[in-house]
Amino acid sequence: MHFIQRKEKSMRKQRALATCLGVCLLLLGASVYAQMVRPTHSGTVWELSFIHVKPGMGTAYDKYLASDWKKQEEALKTAG
Repeated sequence: MHFIQRKEKSMRKQRALATCLGVCLLLLGASVYAQMVRPTHSGTVWELSFIHVKPGMGTAYDKYLASDWKKQEEALKTAG
């Protein structure tokens, strides 16, 4: 009787070890897959910004965009 209990404990330990090993292998495989798959593709890049302008300052901001900001962006574009 004692031999059967020891064998059952041994089998439980082996089953738990095999389960842990299987989970570790699945996690490792998912990690490797996540590193290989890139969520991006070649193409243009867009940048969006939300600008909160204080009341009455919309015209000043529009003038800034049309002058200084546009010059800066054009210079950056030509520089590459």
